[in-house]
Amino acid sequence: MNSKLISKINKLMALTSSSNEHESAKAAEMAFKLMEENGITTQDLNIANLEEDLGPIKNENLKYKSQLCTWEKNLAYIIADYFDCCTYISSKWHSYKDWKIYSVGFVGHESNRITAITMYEWLRKAIQREANKKFSTYAYQQSYCLGIVIGLSEKYTKKRDNNSNEAGLVIYDEVKSWMKNNMTLGEGKSRAVSILSSAYASGRADSGNYSLNRQFGLKAIGC
Repeated sequence: MNSKLISKINKLMALTSSSNEHESAKAAEMAFKLMEENGITTQDLNIANLEEDLGPIKNENLKYKSQLCTWEKNLAYIIADYFDCCTYISSKWHSYKDWKIYSVGFVGHESNRITAITMYEWLRKAIQREANKKFSTYAYQQSYCLGIVIGLSEKYTKKRDNNSNEAGLVIYDEVKSWMKNNMTLGEGKSRAVSILSSAYASGRADSGNYSLNRQFGLKAIGC
């Protein structure tokens, strides 16, 4: 695989973390177009990066928000698992509004972490956009999104005891060890989620429209 092309895609992926939303969106669009034009999937990118210096292990939080939905947390786990990263939820007190705000975080080697964050953000937006088109009420939207994510989980969550490649296992163990030694995380608490079966089933059926191996990013940003 063309190492210069892979390097260019990785640099564009890195720019997606820019605080400038226009710059971030443009970098993601260019990265996905390069991948599509050259027949490079996210899986190809992952394999190519295994042959290069993956960069240091670090953690990175996404933008804090007032609420994180169950499906968003589950999606983060799927993406992190796929790209040999770990994920966590952090919270902090919003002093002005006097309530807690939350953020999804990823831990991993630089190239894997950047790719995971980019894919998570675009896929999350694509799923939410589709839910908004199909349903007008929040409860139905949430059940639909959860259906999609559960469908994706069945396809992509690795069975690390027997299905992962050896290199991926080593990388994942390194990341887990770094996380254990460098971060202090509390016990996660989950609330029971009310699921509306019709919307959930619709999401499960539509989960086949989304793939971590292909360039869903172009679809997500309307290209």
